[in-house]
Amino acid sequence: MPSPLVDLAPVRAALAAGELVLTPNQRLARGIEQTWGRELAAAGTLVWERPRVYALEHWCERNWQELRDAAFAPALAGTVASAAVETRLWARVIAEHPVQVAGNSQGFARLARGARQLLERWDLDPARLDADGHRGAELLLAWLPAWRKAMAACALLTREQSLDVLPAGIAAGLLTREPAVHLLGFATLPPCYRRILTSLC
Repeated sequence: MPSPLVDLAPVRAALAAGELVLTPNQRLARGIEQTWGRELAAAGTLVWERPRVYALEHWCERNWQELRDAAFAPALAGTVASAAVETRLWARVIAEHPVQVAGNSQGFARLARGARQLLERWDLDPARLDADGHRGAELLLAWLPAWRKAMAACALLTREQSLDVLPAGIAAGLLTREPAVHLLGFATLPPCYRRILTSLC
């Protein structure tokens, strides 16, 4: 038998019990599935259920979609914007802002999107950014209200905003509370994801 793609020792019992395993990316999730399948096949198992292994963001998206499919009102309040749509709105806001910046507006838009994402994932207050007088932070603070307004005008949500609806879905009985969740491969877990996992498990 070829060497395993992933060391399953930390999650082998969880996989056998059908418990949820979350990873930081789809590649690791697929590697776990493949290694598990190889182990079962090598042991002579002919048929087995697909293990419950997902990349964390994919699992959150699945739960969000379940709420939308159930016509849960908070999940119908907006559509999650793709990275491309978010970046396009950032570029438009930056181009229309009274304070013009020299350089590639698309590059600034990508940076602004990444910064906004970090702020929301790590529960950081944008108002505290200007404490050090950094020009990039000042510009982000100047652009952020207009960008939020543009998102709201299009009924768009960020991925992080969609996460905030998941606990309400549990409370409404539309999502199943997980008895156990196993994390594999994470160096760190942003507070917004930690909060969601705590509420859903």
